[in-house]
Amino acid sequence: MTDFASQGKTRVNNVVHLNDTTSHQGYYTALSQSATAAGTLILQAFNPSIISDKKCSGALHQEFRDLELLDDITRLQFEGKLPASVVGDTRQTLVHAFRQHKSDSYVPQHVHSAIRWNKKQP
Repeated sequence: MTDFASQGKTRVNNVVHLNDTTSHQGYYTALSQSATAAGTLILQAFNPSIISDKKCSGALHQEFRDLELLDDITRLQFEGKLPASVVGDTRQTLVHAFRQHKSDSYVPQHVHSAIRWNKKQP
């Protein structure tokens, strides 16, 4: 399935063809339709530099940052350690409240070095 054909569908078994996909967004669209990593089959080789170079957009960096922070929020909530002050009706307000609680420079420990952020590389 191409990135275009996969939009709006979640699949238990997701067969993807990334060879003609030329952007981070295309890879994300195709791969995010998978219900699990085990159910994902990538056909043929693909160009890893599309997802591993440092040229991704600021919006994509923001997406990675928000997803990592939301993952940390979910973990803390599950463990009963999320402060009552961290609330929000939307993703944006929840992440904002969490960053106010922790700090704007907070990075969860488990974040991979390829997507870590700091003041020089926000």
